[in-house]
Amino acid sequence: MTLLFYFTATGNTLAVTRQLAENAEDAQCIRLTKKTAAEYAGVRVSGRVVFVYPVYCANAPLIVRSFLRSLDIDPHAYVCCIATHGGQPGIANLEMAEILNEKGICRYHTFDVAMVHNGQFVTDVPPEDEIGRSLAAARERVDEIAARIDRDETNPIPDASVQIDAVRENPMAQMVIFSFDPSEMRKGFFTDGNCTGCEICRRVCPKENISIIGGKPEWGSDCELCFACLQWCPVHTIQYHHLHHGGFTSEDKGRYHNPDIQLEDIYVIP
Repeated sequence: MTLLFYFTATGNTLAVTRQLAENAEDAQCIRLTKKTAAEYAGVRVSGRVVFVYPVYCANAPLIVRSFLRSLDIDPHAYVCCIATHGGQPGIANLEMAEILNEKGICRYHTFDVAMVHNGQFVTDVPPEDEIGRSLAAARERVDEIAARIDRDETNPIPDASVQIDAVRENPMAQMVIFSFDPSEMRKGFFTDGNCTGCEICRRVCPKENISIIGGKPEWGSDCELCFACLQWCPVHTIQYHHLHHGGFTSEDKGRYHNPDIQLEDIYVIP
């Protein structure tokens, strides 16, 4: 049995998870949402356990780290952590390795897959031909990872905590990585006045953190800063301004979601 836990917003990690499942025997894909994270907390898992997650501001998503801490993993299980990113994996895999070390899990490997950057308050969407090349390269990379999982390859990082502490000494890292606080940063979301009240944003939010008040979305504090709401809004009315860096805004940028994934695949609320 191979359990594939994935957290997705734009569909990149879902595409990776599906490809991994095609290469695995007896695979079960489980999306991490507020609901499923609660359902699996404390559940004993064994065999092969795979986590697929995006990188946010050089970090693994909070829900993924919290879920890994809560999961009861058989000490003999084989664990694989796969970070998808638009440039560099940051400390995401180190954070996951640190938790696995604390849990006494020794048989694990961490990988990363470069895909399309989807933080459209920082950088614009690449041209379609560039997106195509990036995703083609990602599919090749995932096939390689699948083969290595099949061989149960391990590459533990026993000094993950030491490496994270070394990064922490960098002043820029303090500003970008270790100040990452979605509960505060979510205050940068707003609508530009063209909201149609379709409620897609509410339905795609993996934390069920969006309420529709007066026909428009309002964001609660339980945010992952995953940008599912912004990326899947059909009229691009949802915008984001970085609270501390005014030049970082989504208003002059496009939107991205994985071309192999449909909106219905992302819905959390039917």
